[in-house]
Amino acid sequence: MKRFVSRTLLETLLILVAGLVVALVVNALRNQGLPLATAYQPQPEVEQAVLRDISRIDLDTLKALMEADMVLLVDAREESAYRIGHIPGARNLPLSRKESAYDEFQDELNAGLTVVTYCIDPECLDSAFLASWLQDRGIHDVMVYDGGIEGWRAAGNRIELPGGMK
Repeated sequence: MKRFVSRTLLETLLILVAGLVVALVVNALRNQGLPLATAYQPQPEVEQAVLRDISRIDLDTLKALMEADMVLLVDAREESAYRIGHIPGARNLPLSRKESAYDEFQDELNAGLTVVTYCIDPECLDSAFLASWLQDRGIHDVMVYDGGIEGWRAAGNRIELPGGMK
């Protein structure tokens, strides 16, 4: 019985590999085959539309706002990334869940604080998209911290975990 199972498994695996090879060969031979990988192509007109009136701040400005208790810091990353570590005091409002999570943040967003969004690093546009989306909902004092969590860490700052500081 064991030999039958291992032989069946081997045959199944060979069929799958053969099918994959045939599919790759056919794709390569077609005039308009599907690309197996594509490079990121920024769309400047989309990025410019999103970044239209968004102020960007650096680390020193962010720290000054934090020390003066004048900021609501919003992490635009997914919850799984937020749980790995975030800037101390940041609330998680993932861009992907903005519509459903907005209600639970509405009072804080309208508390008269400067809202600063961030994501991973300067290349990540999630924070800018979220800031623009918040502006469209009437939150006018919104900025983006360009450095993101990576800039925060690179400067030697501590991060916060769900259970405390690290």
